[in-house]
Amino acid sequence: MPPKFSHPGVYIEEVPSGLRPIAGVATSLTAIIGTFPQGPINVAKRIRSWAEFTRVYGGHRNPTLTACCVQQFYDNGGAELLIIRIGSGTLRSMRPVLKGLAVLEQEGDVKILCIPQTHELADRDAARVFRAAVRLTEQLDAMYLLDPPQKQAKRSTASSLQQWIARQRTIRHPNVAIYSPRVRVHPNAKASQNKLIPASGTMAGVLTRTDRLRGVWKAPAGMQAQLKKVEGLERQFTDQELGMLTPWGINSFRTLSANRIVSWGARTTAQQPEWQYVPIRRLALFLKASIHRGTQWVVFEPNDEPLWAKVRNTIEQFMMQQFQNGALAGTKPSQAFFVKCGRDTITTRDQQTGIIKIMVGFAPLKPAEFVILNFQHRLLT
Repeated sequence: MPPKFSHPGVYIEEVPSGLRPIAGVATSLTAIIGTFPQGPINVAKRIRSWAEFTRVYGGHRNPTLTACCVQQFYDNGGAELLIIRIGSGTLRSMRPVLKGLAVLEQEGDVKILCIPQTHELADRDAARVFRAAVRLTEQLDAMYLLDPPQKQAKRSTASSLQQWIARQRTIRHPNVAIYSPRVRVHPNAKASQNKLIPASGTMAGVLTRTDRLRGVWKAPAGMQAQLKKVEGLERQFTDQELGMLTPWGINSFRTLSANRIVSWGARTTAQQPEWQYVPIRRLALFLKASIHRGTQWVVFEPNDEPLWAKVRNTIEQFMMQQFQNGALAGTKPSQAFFVKCGRDTITTRDQQTGIIKIMVGFAPLKPAEFVILNFQHRLLT
């Protein structure tokens, strides 16, 4: 029914655009599974600060390895954690962790997973945890920051890490990243000695900080990826040792000066070349989850050309926003992404059975890992 205009003036009418904007999913909600002095067991609880963690889970009342990792998460820029407590004290078997992973399976918003106490497990138990964790990250579109087990062998040198990962087929995966060496931290002001802890909590905080300041497509490495409240490293890798670890996707920490320790790598453990960089993989997971969630409305719509056009326009609008934010390569949108949804992706049989197939391509920004400088000297005569 047309509107009634009762007097002279300017009238504004809102006309529906037909588009349903896609909202990007959160990229930094981190889950940490481990033991703590107190708190609910096998319950996923969101914690937004160290003070809240101390109140609910006991903080450093009995400084546990995982509590130190939680503190490092917040010290390095972390914002929100999903804590799953699986008991108290040292972790002696993989069973409590597997129960914790089953709880986490119901939490669809998690995008970073840490299980620091695989550090305390025997190799066989740790391997079972790794398999379950990798499967879960596939389901959640999340990254797993994996900590190598240390119970049966000390894996701190480049050669020991290389020998270990060469036997781990399960973790050569696009959703897995490993950081080494372990870091030294002070649990609290009263502690007389620092504590050696795995790297996952620290890097989860760095990832969160990088997402907030630059975006999920920025490599969490280099001068802006400084590790805060870290007293030192378990060891210093030489350039030669770094050359041994990089092809296996093991990222290192480096001390650049007395008070600056940084993350010096941004690789996954994937064997596929297209997924070897953390920011590229995380951007792909972000796009996948956002588009999947943002196109749920198409279910039960008439499966024909008008719907396909709406789907294309909706996704193109979202991808254009990512391009304008600087997430994609190319000087113009046609170089940065494409969206297909129509006769080139949907067959007549698909249409009849109610299936819509969408193809989205994007050109990611790749980290510049190697800088080559050419010098020429001119002799004075």
